[in-house]
Amino acid sequence: MMQSLDQKVVLVTGASSGIGRATCRELAKRGAFVILLARREAGMVETMSTMPEGQSLPIKTDLRDLASLPAIVEQARSWKGRIDGFVHCAGIGGRARLRDVTPELVAKNMLVHTYSFVEIVRVLMRLKKNTEPLQIAAISSLAAMGHDKQLLAYGASKAALEAAAK
Repeated sequence: MMQSLDQKVVLVTGASSGIGRATCRELAKRGAFVILLARREAGMVETMSTMPEGQSLPIKTDLRDLASLPAIVEQARSWKGRIDGFVHCAGIGGRARLRDVTPELVAKNMLVHTYSFVEIVRVLMRLKKNTEPLQIAAISSLAAMGHDKQLLAYGASKAALEAAAK
């Protein structure tokens, strides 16, 4: 039996494709209002086309811009007056052997996968009332276990995400 999320307000990163898109669709199917965060507007429009009208709010967001996230979270919260849940699905790639990894690639992965998650959760916790519940989920990867040496930046950032989410 599917759990009803009727009238719950859920913020989803990475909403323009992949796991983020599938998450948005499933949340809407279960009755939630979904706030979509993603860089690609066209992808968000495509995601929303599969959801009931009026049940979603798209906000174009670059998670690498940490300074913009408090205002974005406040904008998202103002839509329905609260946020009941947050699902961090955003992801970027970048295969490189250790000798080819650049500090920029590592930083980009850490910004999108880990730092943005921490910042969004920090802002959500500051905005919510003590009596308001907040459900949080973060999508990781088997790459966090470090078995694929060509996914060093990705895997390290997902491992850091797991640590932050605990």
